[in-house]
Amino acid sequence: MSIIGVDSGSAERPILLSDETPVAAVDSAVMSTMRETGEDIRIAGVAPPGLQDAAAADLPRIFLDERQVIARRRTRMASKAQTERSAWPEMREPATEPAAMNDLVGIALSGGGIRSSTFCLGVLQALHQFGVIDRADYLSTVSGGGYIGTSLTATSVASGGDFVYSGSRPRRACGMKAPAGMTSAEIGDTRAIGHLRDHSKYLAPHGGTDLLRSLAVIARGLAANLVLILWFPFLVAALTVVFNPTRKALTTPDVFGREASWLPAHTFAFSLLCLGVAILLFYLWAVWRSKSRASKSSSDISGWIYIPAAGVLILLLVIAFFEFQPYAIELLFSALPQPPTFLERIIAALGLGKPDGSGNSLLTWFGLLLAPLSAVVTFYRKHLEQIIGTVGGGGLAPMFKRLPALAMLWVGALAVPLIIWIFYVHLCFWGIADTAAKEAFGHSPAWFLGLRDLLWPDAWTDQAAQLDYKSAFALLLIAVILLGLGLPLGSNANSLHALYRDRLADAFHFDPSRLKPGNGKPTVDITLAGLAVGNDLDLTPYPLVNTAVNLQSSREANRRGRNADFFLFSPLYVGSRATGYLTTSAFSTHGESLRLASVMAISGAAASSNMGRQTLWPLTPTLTILNIRLGYWLTNPRQVAKVTDALVVGTPANVRTNRRLPGQFYFGKEMLGRLTEKAAKVYLTDGGHIENLGIYELLRRKCRVIIAVDAEADPDMRFGSFITLQMYARIDLGIRIDLPVAALREATEAVRTGVAAPRRNWDPPPAHVAVGEIDYGGGVTGVLVYIKASLTGDENDYIRDYHRRFPAFPQEQTSDQFFSEEQFEVYRALGFHAADRFFGGEDAAGTASNGPSRETINGNSLAMTTLRATFG
Repeated sequence: MSIIGVDSGSAERPILLSDETPVAAVDSAVMSTMRETGEDIRIAGVAPPGLQDAAAADLPRIFLDERQVIARRRTRMASKAQTERSAWPEMREPATEPAAMNDLVGIALSGGGIRSSTFCLGVLQALHQFGVIDRADYLSTVSGGGYIGTSLTATSVASGGDFVYSGSRPRRACGMKAPAGMTSAEIGDTRAIGHLRDHSKYLAPHGGTDLLRSLAVIARGLAANLVLILWFPFLVAALTVVFNPTRKALTTPDVFGREASWLPAHTFAFSLLCLGVAILLFYLWAVWRSKSRASKSSSDISGWIYIPAAGVLILLLVIAFFEFQPYAIELLFSALPQPPTFLERIIAALGLGKPDGSGNSLLTWFGLLLAPLSAVVTFYRKHLEQIIGTVGGGGLAPMFKRLPALAMLWVGALAVPLIIWIFYVHLCFWGIADTAAKEAFGHSPAWFLGLRDLLWPDAWTDQAAQLDYKSAFALLLIAVILLGLGLPLGSNANSLHALYRDRLADAFHFDPSRLKPGNGKPTVDITLAGLAVGNDLDLTPYPLVNTAVNLQSSREANRRGRNADFFLFSPLYVGSRATGYLTTSAFSTHGESLRLASVMAISGAAASSNMGRQTLWPLTPTLTILNIRLGYWLTNPRQVAKVTDALVVGTPANVRTNRRLPGQFYFGKEMLGRLTEKAAKVYLTDGGHIENLGIYELLRRKCRVIIAVDAEADPDMRFGSFITLQMYARIDLGIRIDLPVAALREATEAVRTGVAAPRRNWDPPPAHVAVGEIDYGGGVTGVLVYIKASLTGDENDYIRDYHRRFPAFPQEQTSDQFFSEEQFEVYRALGFHAADRFFGGEDAAGTASNGPSRETINGNSLAMTTLRATFG
């Protein structure tokens, strides 16, 4: 049983939107219809009738509380739309009783960075014309879709409920073409649209000034990471110098610093000895299994003995690695100044070394040159995944096709660790005496000797003791200093999250009334919990912001290898199945306050060291060290629940949810991928790292109609994110989705190959939309309207011209986050065109009813009838 919600007050006063609806008033029949089979998840702080000192309520409590908010919004929207309803009698009156809400409507906006945000903006503008946004109950967003989705929430609240991205009120019913008298003012830009256009390069909207600020933040993060990581090579170097104080000791067999002349071999002597012992132990284990009766019926892949057995293998590798280090250090001694070769003279002429050959380390420059590759690899990880994962078939050909991508991946992954290792080897080289003479450290750089003498003056010890301990002490002291300097560094303070959040907030979260010149900075600061206070949620569809909680090392939550779970942020609740859910107000009071801008940035944290199901584990350490870390360490809802549980029963809160663990702790967990749902903090990244369309949460709420906008990067029209969603829906929720997407692929391919889709004798012409059927089970069905960033050949002139010049459009790479004015407009216009033509009845969508077919929204199928009845 998991805790999924908490009351910050008492068990007698549940956290609901309204105190007028206590738990006792909840109809048990309603709860049973909403309960998910097989789950027993409780909400702490919401007590059932007659139970005042315990936390108990079912998961459907979340959905019921959301429906109460939706009911209030529907009442407000109903009076607002009375005129439209009388004009379009086919539109049904939406239910306003939570128990009767079997007609929920959700809008889902996919990930895809600024590309998705801009395309979704155009779709939202078109939906507004038909009154769909007023009728929508949920707005579920992921990543780039969250840019414009949370912008819709923020601007609606700031403006008192206005849709600021259009200059007119909704005035068209579904199936109605644009009125002939529509003026340019009604479809033209507003100040809000102008603001978004001005920030299409949202990462650096003011050019060079913003770039310099960003570079300063990046440099600060890299400096902090160096402090967090460099203590370790200094510490290991100190131990190495203690065991090998002179060059002679490097090649003398020893065991923990003691000479072992009795060992038969000089190379990897101790490793070979340990290997022999390990072989003997494994042989004895094999004999035991052969003689033991119990072993004959026991499993061969479980049991306590396998843990130490695996530990032995790991220990062998560690011993061999550390025993290799003296030989690497000896190579540096062997390369001490010799008459320079021709190549060394060239290197010296380039300024990369000294004319005598010293300072020239091929490995050093190899690592330095390859380090930037690690950053590049992360932005093109999807291309690598496709090459590595999709090349199949038999024979050697597929293997050779995969080799370049695999090589690039591993070279990028090893670049930074290689540099750190080279640094460690040089620290050892500088700290180890060449001979027993006083001039033994002539090979060490002046700065190292000066620092060593400063930390350990010659007057403290005699010469022999200096050789043994002076350098080691200096290295150890530096390690301790660096370790101490890392203690005050926070888990999120020096990542790129704050920079990313602030840039996004300036672009998308603003007060439209302050956009006029001279009115000051228009950015608004809205808290997630604050949206549930007052009537703000009456002004906008209920927001669901989707992220991924990384669980790479979880034995329970990651059994299926997804590496992540669905983590939700909303005004009433935050959390996931893995961590449990908590009321947002309780989390903000006893955990940490969440800004809407922070939630938006977390949902869009695509470039991170750990990326859920898209994690490339060889790159995780390198990306962490290079500070490619948009992810966020969030206080675990489980931890906050401990405090609020104490408050519920009236005892002092003796659990500290914000324990200040050392900065190295979370940095190390992130670098090694040791992420679980049970830690004090959990690591959140882009929602697209588990599901990139935002549809999953709407399916859980059994929405009757879901309008999904898919603007992810899908140049081959494979519909990868939708296929993943279908799999999750079937496995997790028992829901089937039937969506005909072939027509979308064929239309786009026809345009790309120069054969205009309308010339293929399709009557009516193909659309950018497919309409599918959702089978929730038990005879309950829904409609999925799937709007894809695609081409059909009937777009306006400047869209077609842009595609002619940039054939990748509308699937340009997500790594391009600096849109030009033209780019912004063509994506916005394409989104508007796609939604407007379908809802206006001009384009026929592929439908799944009675087999694949195509019809307009004015058709007679059940899906189209449902859409008209829902929206008018």
